[in-house]
Amino acid sequence: DELNLAPSDVLEALNRLLDDNRELFIAETQTTVKAHPHFVLFATQNPAGSYGGRKSLSRAFRNRFIELHFEDLPLKEVKQIIEGRCQLPASYSSKIISVMQKLQNRRAKSGVFAGRHGLITLRDLFRWAERYKQSSSQPGVYQDWDQLLANDGYMLLAGKVRRTDEENAIKDVLSSVFKRNIDTGSILNGCLVDHEFSSITENMGIVW
Repeated sequence: DELNLAPSDVLEALNRLLDDNRELFIAETQTTVKAHPHFVLFATQNPAGSYGGRKSLSRAFRNRFIELHFEDLPLKEVKQIIEGRCQLPASYSSKIISVMQKLQNRRAKSGVFAGRHGLITLRDLFRWAERYKQSSSQPGVYQDWDQLLANDGYMLLAGKVRRTDEENAIKDVLSSVFKRNIDTGSILNGCLVDHEFSSITENMGIVW
């Protein structure tokens, strides 16, 4: 998985293993390892440029594979998956997808983030929606769901960035979509975390 994140020495070793000789010389032990006659390598990766940190592989190396390209899932299908898997109401799933679109649009225009998906991915969306699922499973507890989702989104996404401009971009987009103020001081001090998740942790036996 994530072939184009592999170190150069790993890629070079794979390149030798996949050539006509199908063998790998290990300098440390002065031994040669031959691939099994039925050896096949399957690899996956995200495209360079769309995701941060990925490098372009050489044409010679890529020619050793049969390439299959898959486009991003249509947002309509992403929305259906999130609603079905995480039990997130349609109005809220539309909002978190809107956050993803706005952040990706900012990336395309300004280059603030590394790669179009450098800040938010589908994996992040599912994690975000799962937090709603956990919170909503507590009967008799009133929640301002827009505020909770905005806070959860901030904790999830801002925790991935290091620069102030990136953090401010996340905060601005969340505030504009959910129409709620992001009180970073309370979030970072744990006040909102304790309020939102205390009932969950008591029932699940989670230790923070």
